[in-house]
Amino acid sequence: GELWVSEGTPVGVTRGKMSETRRRKPKSQEKGFSRRSGRENGKKDNVDERKKEIVKQAAVQMAENMLNWKTVNVLVGLLVCLYMGSKWGLQMRLLHENDMFFSEIKEVEREISFRTEAGLYYSYYKQLVEAPTYMEGIHSLIADNITEHQRTINIIKRFNIHQEIVLGTFYRLFPWKHLVQPIYFYIDTVFSLYGLFGMAMFLTAWLLSGTWMSGVLAMLFVFFNRSEVTRVYFTMALRESFAFPFIYMQVGLTALYMKQTHKDLVQRLLLVGIGVTTMAFVIAWQFAQFVLLLQAFALYAVQIVGVVPKQKIKNLFLIHIGSLLLVFILQFGNPMVLQSLVLSFIGASLLVFTIQKDEVTGRGFLFHLLTAAGYFCLTIVLSFALNWLVKLLLNVEADEHIINFVKGKLGLLDPWALKDFDVLLYMCNGSFIFLPWEVIMNIVWTLLLPTYLLVLSVCVLLLIVGVIQKWSRVSEIEEKGSEPLMYERADLSYIVVQSVLYGVMALTTRRFIFLWSPSMCVLAGAGVCDTRLWNGISKKLRWTKTMVIFTNYSKRTTRIYIKDVFSTTNLTLLKVFRDHLHAYVSRF
Repeated sequence: GELWVSEGTPVGVTRGKMSETRRRKPKSQEKGFSRRSGRENGKKDNVDERKKEIVKQAAVQMAENMLNWKTVNVLVGLLVCLYMGSKWGLQMRLLHENDMFFSEIKEVEREISFRTEAGLYYSYYKQLVEAPTYMEGIHSLIADNITEHQRTINIIKRFNIHQEIVLGTFYRLFPWKHLVQPIYFYIDTVFSLYGLFGMAMFLTAWLLSGTWMSGVLAMLFVFFNRSEVTRVYFTMALRESFAFPFIYMQVGLTALYMKQTHKDLVQRLLLVGIGVTTMAFVIAWQFAQFVLLLQAFALYAVQIVGVVPKQKIKNLFLIHIGSLLLVFILQFGNPMVLQSLVLSFIGASLLVFTIQKDEVTGRGFLFHLLTAAGYFCLTIVLSFALNWLVKLLLNVEADEHIINFVKGKLGLLDPWALKDFDVLLYMCNGSFIFLPWEVIMNIVWTLLLPTYLLVLSVCVLLLIVGVIQKWSRVSEIEEKGSEPLMYERADLSYIVVQSVLYGVMALTTRRFIFLWSPSMCVLAGAGVCDTRLWNGISKKLRWTKTMVIFTNYSKRTTRIYIKDVFSTTNLTLLKVFRDHLHAYVSRF
């Protein structure tokens, strides 16, 4: 086209020189060009904004869909929990009916069917229900001259019968009490509690794994091992029948409290729930203090290795102290509560916490090991010292027979030479013998024990490795994600340690198999379905190259060659990705 030159070009410039000089358009054309480029840039900005808006809307829609899916998933899980828990309670009632023909026998025969001391406890409930007035019934329990010969005792202080008092009170207030017999109101309440027991185990397994399918698996283990989980269907009114539902509610709430993602209000509500369930557990069973002692050991252990912050354990211990003191008041000053070993151990632990320094990094594994051992030994010494001091001040030895029984089980004392009637009675009772081999084989054939031992071994190994890594750390500078796996799962670590202690108690005393078996079911079900645990294990292995997959697709054959390449371990990990399988299927 038209040849043009910019302003300031000499007139005598030749054509060759013009080709070498820089050509520029007139200002009018430059302005038009800038206007066009501005419009184009504006269009691009509008397109980018529209794209961002579309992406934002898609993200919001996806989040809403995920929220709706999570809501539906939670609702389905709660419905399944309600169904399986109620089914567990109804099954206990059906087994009791089939075993006793309870609805076909006379009233006096139904009362006789309460075995061992269960009939004695039921008599106090009946005494309160049939009293002319409610206050006369309470007074007859406070000043009882029938139970012991030529002695008037306070039954509420002497025995754990608050559950009978509560049931008797509710029955007298029940508007349709003439339609329900007192004995059916009594037994149906126990079976209802066991429905809550099943729901507590379901929810605890769900909490540990993140999926309600673990609760289903845990309850299946419970159903298949019912003779090792409970004896409520043939020996109903035992104190443990009322207590076990509350301890597993408390364990679930404690595991939930271990998580680090709760607001202050939620943590306070959880502490209130823990206090109420702890109080109900202790007031319902005379041996509850020993179970709480095992729990205190577990809480102390996860704190001393640094899995759970010290402040959380202090809060839990203070709640336990408050619950025990409340039980002491409700039982009219029962001395067994004040001189219990768990109260002395918790008091000693709180004293040690005041001198325990925060975690110091860079001292080495041996330093931390000796420090933890020193704190533990100091706590044990202070516990026995406090217990001795309390007994000296109160001038009571209410639990001396239990201590002698433990010494006799450990071979430290000859109970026959002692001639203690209570100790000899415990030693002759089949419920207090060592765990028989046939019971172990029963939980082996149902696959409960193998599954439990697999999950327990993995968790204990990870916890030991995590403690070694944590205590061997030489710098306080930590990379994100460098925390040991079990330190990120404080709730699971607590349940594992407590389950080990329950197992030791059950192996030495057969009666405590009913405490250990539910814990086994929960941990086995949660461990199998815990994808976070197994994914965390695979991530901690830090593969440099997991596998190389060569595929050769054809219409007839598909060949997949897998080569495992790993860096620091001798383990073999075989995993075929889902997209390769989808690609294989899409070829046909």
